[in-house]
Amino acid sequence: MVSSHGMTGPIGLHGYLRHGFIALRVVLAILVCCGASSAFAAPAFPLHTQGQYIVDSNCYRVRLNAFNWYGTESTDYVVAGLQTQPLASIVSEIQSLGFNAVRLPWSNQMYESNPIVGNYALAANPSMEGENALTIFDQVISALTSAGIMVILDNHTSNAEWCCGNDGNTLWYNSSYPETSWIADWEGIVARYDSNPYAIGVDLRNEPRVNATWGGSSTTDWHAAAQRGGDAVQTVDSNLLVFVEGISYAGDLSGVAGLPVTLTVGNRVVYEAHDYGYWHSGLTGMSNFESIINPKWGYLITGSNPQPFWIGEFGTCNTANTCVSSSSNTDNGYWFGLLTGYLQAHNVDWSYWAINGTQSTGSGRTWGAAESYGVLNTSWNGSSLAALTSALQTLMNNGCNIQTGNWEITNVNSGLAMEVYNWSKTNGGAVDQWTYSGGANQRWNITYLNNGLYQLTNINSGMVLDATNKGKTNGTKMQQWSNLSGSNQEYIIRRAANDTDILIINSNSGLTVEVPGGSTTNGTVLDLWGNNGGTNQQWLLGNKQ
Repeated sequence: MVSSHGMTGPIGLHGYLRHGFIALRVVLAILVCCGASSAFAAPAFPLHTQGQYIVDSNCYRVRLNAFNWYGTESTDYVVAGLQTQPLASIVSEIQSLGFNAVRLPWSNQMYESNPIVGNYALAANPSMEGENALTIFDQVISALTSAGIMVILDNHTSNAEWCCGNDGNTLWYNSSYPETSWIADWEGIVARYDSNPYAIGVDLRNEPRVNATWGGSSTTDWHAAAQRGGDAVQTVDSNLLVFVEGISYAGDLSGVAGLPVTLTVGNRVVYEAHDYGYWHSGLTGMSNFESIINPKWGYLITGSNPQPFWIGEFGTCNTANTCVSSSSNTDNGYWFGLLTGYLQAHNVDWSYWAINGTQSTGSGRTWGAAESYGVLNTSWNGSSLAALTSALQTLMNNGCNIQTGNWEITNVNSGLAMEVYNWSKTNGGAVDQWTYSGGANQRWNITYLNNGLYQLTNINSGMVLDATNKGKTNGTKMQQWSNLSGSNQEYIIRRAANDTDILIINSNSGLTVEVPGGSTTNGTVLDLWGNNGGTNQQWLLGNKQ
């Protein structure tokens, strides 16, 4: 057993705060899952939520790196771009960029009227000419899912039109499409894609706004409606994720704290917020940005009771590099750097608005004109702005932006280091805390795997951090074990609420790696416990080698 004191070196972690704001410390949040398949494999469907994150049926975290592809919700009744490129070519281009999911808008009017799509919108896909909207929607979904891209169906509007304003689509129903139609249409569209496992979820309604409330009058209570709609969806397919947006254009989920969404089938709800640069003015840095978003939705990520969450829409202009990165808060890139820095630091799922190279028809829109927020160019065969594509791919290909390598991991509360007890090199060796001396049993190699997952390997033994018996209960002990690529041996790393420390959360259980009871004693074996915001659940990285 090592007991001598060692020096703690600099953190050596890439700064989290943008525009000159540097994180001084880093919080390590590690999620472990329960299965035996590789984290690099395609998800094992169906998906569900476990703690704060979406996981597959083997409990591997499934991080959604998604895009929005609009058009079907408009009076064109079809995704934009098919006038320019064959469907297969567009999907291939999207796939090559690395996206793994799509949020796909549709309208009740499209579903119920199912009109024949105009040939003008299908010029590059002549085989689709004369076909109805739903038939083409089927083909789009088939092409996407055949390429391994997961689909979230988004009820964007009631009437077919460009969203969003005080436009008659502010609630989940209107006089033309009452709630009974909204629910019936959801049941029908879910049944239509029920056999496709890559159709993973439903976004019940886009941006409830203006009069929408979270609780209150039954005519405006989006919370109650979401529970009715979610339960209706689950009667058709209980495996689907149910995405529930906040009110005020999906910018406000503060009501969840006192009034969460509860469905008949548990572990399916994912809360959704939207955020855009033009919603903010005068931002002065990350602390200021967090002070704005935390009471609205950030608390769902960093609070003591974190919830499954994603950003379903965010987007920036594609007309200049300052749209993506800028030191001036008058440029979109200033906000974009703050938001993407936040998403990366906290390992958050996301969906960018939009993939579109060109616009669909709508109020203030010009059919076929350049989409100034689009990832793709107007020919739909390449990037509109290299800096934008690069920024999104950085989000896709990193977890918490932790530098891989050999680290000391120190508990914030006790100041003691995570180690393997008594230099053990055998399966089942206990992982405890002890005064740091620099011994190899107190050092851990952090390796980024994929999809937001990391692995921690003890330098002395070559074995990995492991949740004993794939435990899912408070008090499950931590140990070392041979690397079996099990989900109970893989972790999500994210920062804690203070942006300086890190948490270690088991994906299989959704529980956090901690020092039990806040112990400051050498030899205390680490365990798992529900996230409670305690410093005994927070960790520091230091002395990188």
